Amino acid sequence: MFIVDRELERIERAGTPIRVGMVGAGFMARGIARQMLKYTKGMELVAISNRHPDGARKVYGESGVSDVVQARSAAHLDECIARGQRAIVDDPTMLCDAERVDVVLEVTGAIEFAARLVMRA
Repeated sequence: MFIVDRELERIERAGTPIRVGMVGAGFMARGIARQMLKYTKGMELVAISNRHPDGARKVYGESGVSDVVQARSAAHLDECIARGQRAIVDDPTMLCDAERVDVVLEVTGAIEFAARLVMRA
């Protein structure tokens, strides 16, 4: 077992998972979401951003998550996360601005877009 796996298990047991917001809902996002939602301890995919919200909803659905909320603002996203709800957003900057998102994972493959978002995060 790797050191990171042990740390993630410790985080899981403590009930303080790393809250991840993911930008993108394509091929790579589907695989990452499935891995995180089904197999990764200590991390929680709390939100997916995509310019087409149905794409984000589909990524969750393919991993067995059907109850998602479309957040309207960073504050609303924080409320959803606090209630334990998974969310979708159409504006990736909401993930950067939300207090309850610990990590923003950018998987769109659009380098210029990603660079701007990463600088904001």
